[in-house]
Amino acid sequence: MKLIWMGVAFSVLFLGSPVWAASYLDIHGVVHDPIQDIYGDDSFYSGNNLEPGANLDSADLEEADLPDANLNNADLSDAYLVGANLSGANLSFADLTWADVSEADMTGTDLSHAVLTDTDLLDTDISEADFSNALLFSTLLDQVINWSEATWTGARYSLNAVDNDGNPIYDTWFPTGMDQAWRDAAGMVAVPEPTTALLLGLGLLGLSVRWQP
Repeated sequence: MKLIWMGVAFSVLFLGSPVWAASYLDIHGVVHDPIQDIYGDDSFYSGNNLEPGANLDSADLEEADLPDANLNNADLSDAYLVGANLSGANLSFADLTWADVSEADMTGTDLSHAVLTDTDLLDTDISEADFSNALLFSTLLDQVINWSEATWTGARYSLNAVDNDGNPIYDTWFPTGMDQAWRDAAGMVAVPEPTTALLLGLGLLGLSVRWQP
């Protein structure tokens, strides 16, 4: 036993503190340990394990290889996912506020109900990704790849909108060709200004009063 502890002490002293690599859980229930990068080497990431509901705030997962990862309801706010492979991953209900997901592979990724406020998706491939009911306030979508092959039903975006305190919310940045007609056809929903919403509510109230028997 003494020899074992001497060996550990020697390793820490001369080789530095040990690095505890993290794992990720995929949608099939398989644990991948340790996480690899897209080049087939062990990832340098050593934070919390990647799993549903995980706290991954500000996690540096640059070029991590995470196909079919199960990150349902995970906190990925401010995460650095540049060049990561997230193809087929479950990111439904995940928080990606201020995350950098540029140059990533998100083909077939489930982003339904995810929060992507101020998220950077520069040069990200979103072919067959599902953005249904996602929140896309101020999201940088202007240079995503294969946007027409994604699902957008119920996705909400900012257009001439303001927050609850009356402060302007930056418009969502759309790619060339995704004009208003296309967005309407795809089932996307522009969030109206509070004054517009108030007028609409008053109009509906008036109709209900008028048609009362």
